[in-house]
Amino acid sequence: MTLMHRTPLLALAVVACAPGDRPVHDVPLTHQAGLVTGRSTAVMRDPCDSGAGFRAAWRATIAPIDRGIGVVTFPDSVVGRRSDTMTIRAAPGDEAPIIARYVLRSVPEYSWCYRMEVSTEGMTDNSLEVGYESVGLPLDSLTSSNNWARVIFGFGRDSTPERGWVVLDAGRTEWVLWPIHFRAMGGFLWNADELEPEFADGPGGAPIQLDLARSEGGSFNFEVEAIAFDGPWMHARIRTPTGCGDPDALVRETAAWVRYLTDTGRPAVWYATRGC
Repeated sequence: MTLMHRTPLLALAVVACAPGDRPVHDVPLTHQAGLVTGRSTAVMRDPCDSGAGFRAAWRATIAPIDRGIGVVTFPDSVVGRRSDTMTIRAAPGDEAPIIARYVLRSVPEYSWCYRMEVSTEGMTDNSLEVGYESVGLPLDSLTSSNNWARVIFGFGRDSTPERGWVVLDAGRTEWVLWPIHFRAMGGFLWNADELEPEFADGPGGAPIQLDLARSEGGSFNFEVEAIAFDGPWMHARIRTPTGCGDPDALVRETAAWVRYLTDTGRPAVWYATRGC
């Protein structure tokens, strides 16, 4: 199996609105979703901002971040021709209060954009890119029927995680847990400044220190090709550096076990969603 230097193909996704079901972005969010807001619609911050609700800020630094045990995302289809919405509720049920909305908005001059609409200022967006311009919300639990997923959609000013529930409606939503996702990818380019790779001579075995190349910015520079899986461990071929930098660099290759999931099912590794 050859590790490809390109974006992994993902079979993920979520609430997709047909053209006739598109949300009315010009209506204040207090009317659309029942969120309490104090914003005026008179000032538009950017073309992606409808002026409804508060837009959660994208993380300015690495932390806080929680990738959960899986992800719910918008479908892989023609982007920029629709406006889709994930409605996030306080509990798993259609009658539960709506506490946030995650919106994919069609903007002609920019093709499309994502935004997290919340009820209070100062919140940080916890959405993450899982494929080339494919963005989703991490989930940390599912109902017993797998009809609802609890997503970690943001963090408050004190870094407290903000959670809510998204319906998983067959045909309109898709989701995936990280063990299935990483098996489907089969390999990846490392891309996680906040994570330290853990290698061993077997699943849960003695630690191995690998001589890994680093990029100019100091981050690790290596790629992984999966050979086998055993619980939270992946047996893999490790190549360093990758072909993304100096094409004449001497690439070193070795086989080792790498821990790819933590004890809580979170990713212990992370990958470049856009290849090089």
